[in-house]
Formats: sequence, structure tokens, C-alpha cells
Amino acid sequence: GDLPGYAPYIETEFAQMEIPCYIDRTRGIVLNPMIEFIKSVLELYIRDFSYEAVFHYLRSGLADLTWEEVDRLENYCLQTGIRGYHAYSRLFTRKTPEMEEDEEALAEINSLRERLMAQVDMLHFRGEEQTKCYVNGLYDFLVRNQVQQKLAVFQEEFEKAGELTRAKEYAQIYRLVMELLDQIYALL
Repeated sequence: GDLPGYAPYIETEFAQMEIPCYIDRTRGIVLNPMIEFIKSVLELYIRDFSYEAVFHYLRSGLADLTWEEVDRLENYCLQTGIRGYHAYSRLFTRKTPEMEEDEEALAEINSLRERLMAQVDMLHFRGEEQTKCYVNGLYDFLVRNQVQQKLAVFQEEFEKAGELTRAKEYAQIYRLVMELLDQIYALL
């Protein structure tokens, strides 16, 4: 009687026993990487590039930095206290104790900062912009950061692993979000 409560267990058990199983239900998309990517990039500007917002964005799964690069940037930001859009939009000049002898390390950190800002700076609007500008900017952000291609890679991996339900979810999410943005833009 409790389909939402038991469905994940049923799917797991049936998959382990190699029994085909289809459960007709609607899945929430809140934890999908694309939704997290959108929420986290908006959070960057809402919270003025706070530590939490920056690294939530970078760990969303669709940012173009590797986990090791994110870790290096995070360690640097923790040690130097970097926060705020203003700080991220300028060249980092503070050195950590490990960097005193290594000029190349600071250049590498600045390279990571530049890659981050190249991804998100297009959403930095100055002044009172119309809502259409924000919707259009978010649409362009998703296209420019190749989210559709990244989701296709996830979809392929789920198909190879036999997780067809998740593969279908990843196949549909981009289209659904873009249609929603189109509808919001048309409404405005």
C-alpha cells in the first residue's frame, strides 16, 4: 500500500534477481545534477559568491573543473578567506605558506578562478534588469556550458549500467527545463 516507501527497495531487489520491473510513478527531479547546477549558479549571485555557494556550484557535477582542481581551489580559499564576487573577479594575490617559494602554484589557482568565472560571469547583471534578461541569460548559460552534452554522457553511463529509469530521466530533464524557460520567457 505504500508505493513511495517501498518502490526503491522493490526496484533494487528485482534488479539483483534480474527480474524486469516497471513501477509507474513520478520521480522528483530536485536532486538531478542539472537542477542542482541551476540552483547553485543562482545561489552564487544571491549569496554573493559565499564559500558555500561557490563550492556547491563546483561540486554540482556539471562544472568544468575536476574534483582535484576543486579541492585545490577550496583549500586555497579556506586558507586565504576568499569570498564575494569582487574577490573572484580579480586576480588572486594572497599566498598560502606552501606557495611562498612556488610562483607557479598561485598562477595555477588563478587559472582555476578564471575558468570558474568564465563559466558563470555571463549571469552577472548590473543594475535593474528585466526578468526576461535573467531567463535568457540562464538559457544561454546552460547552452554555453554544454549541459545537454554532459547529461547525455550520464545517460549513456546509466544505460551501460542497466539503470534504464535513470537513463530516461537524464534524457528528458534538459528538454523539460528548456521548455520551462521558454514558457517563462513567453509569459514575460
